Amino acid sequence: MQNKKIVINSKKANVLAILFLLGMSVVFLPLFYLLYGKDSMNTQMYSFLFKIIAIGLGIFVHECIHGLFFFVYNKNGLKSIRWGISPKKMTAYCCCKDALMVYQYRVVLIMPFIILGLSPLIIGFIFNNFFGVIFGIVYCAASTGDLWVLYKLVPESGKTYFKDSATYCGGEIIYDKKQE
Repeated sequence: MQNKKIVINSKKANVLAILFLLGMSVVFLPLFYLLYGKDSMNTQMYSFLFKIIAIGLGIFVHECIHGLFFFVYNKNGLKSIRWGISPKKMTAYCCCKDALMVYQYRVVLIMPFIILGLSPLIIGFIFNNFFGVIFGIVYCAASTGDLWVLYKLVPESGKTYFKDSATYCGGEIIYDKKQE
């Protein structure tokens, strides 16, 4: 079987992320308001600058989470991992030169969504923390490209291999490991 390229258009992913952000905001912000009221939303906007910095640092942390799981799964450690920023594509990235099994790559893709998006969103609701809800919404949306690649990997066997690309968003499914 011939290898299959998976390519995600970065510009479309950014547009989808904005739509995802708006959609989640339309659902979760009124829900937070209904549960905790306007005062809870207003009083938690103190130290606005700190919160902007925290959201900005989240981009770095998002890529570090990818890097941590690449490190756990690849055979060559940090030597195989690259980080960077692509101003042209308006994205930060972390990629791995080694092919990983698809099930491992799925974990690499989903962990920033769980750790930086879903967890703060849920914790924000549980503990009446408006910033946690906002941070969670932002980082669920920031994971749009990762979720798109994950979606494209759904039909693939977890035992096949996936080689990340350093030049485009996505990579290549390798059906015969000897071809790598």
